Amino acid sequence: MTPAYEDAPITHKGTPLTCEGTPLTHNHTPLTLLFTPDSPTATTITNAQHDALLYQVVTEFQSKNSHNTVTRVLSAAGDTIASWVWRDIRSDVLTLGKTAPVSMSAWLRKSLNPFNNTAMFSNPINGKELQWRGHKVPKHYIILYSKGDISRPIATFFESKLMPRSPPTPGIQPSPQNTAAARLVVDARGEGILDFVVISFLVLERQRRIKQNSRDNIGDARVAGVSLGARAGVNAISTIY
Repeated sequence: MTPAYEDAPITHKGTPLTCEGTPLTHNHTPLTLLFTPDSPTATTITNAQHDALLYQVVTEFQSKNSHNTVTRVLSAAGDTIASWVWRDIRSDVLTLGKTAPVSMSAWLRKSLNPFNNTAMFSNPINGKELQWRGHKVPKHYIILYSKGDISRPIATFFESKLMPRSPPTPGIQPSPQNTAAARLVVDARGEGILDFVVISFLVLERQRRIKQNSRDNIGDARVAGVSLGARAGVNAISTIY
């Protein structure tokens, strides 16, 4: 059963907005992609409006050698539209469709400024730069913009979360707590390059979660009074975008 998700529109000062930041009308319905489960390396991506399969993400793990670990993104027809080989230190190696493999950092370029949490790639249709930005307030969001125009998001990711329980009824067994599925909301501009939006998002979200796990482990170690000098370097607590 597909987990529940919140379909309330993004608002600004109480006014419903589309992904583009303009008033919500019946003429434009952003595309909502659901991720089941909430994982950037192993998930099924469906169209929430029609419950139709769009992508399947699979990863072949090799515990002894990460150089043999590969994540693949499959279309609804089962064709591999992208794959990348994991690397521990150097950049992952990306293959888009039948093109030659390239360094992931050459295709998805992160800012050299450690205080600038962005990553960019080129729109394959018009060559314009698109920029993912990470936001942590009030909760983790990752938003795609056209470079230089942060007023109109192209795509916005919302993490999965537990939904509030209904008030208990005496004598009745409480129902399981529903989960709002992770979702990526994409406007019309993003739909035209949907493969690239999804691929770039999956890459960044995996990297973010690796960094987040490192930060969580460091926090646990500090609470336990363990010296961190030999366990983690500065890069382990840097931002991902």
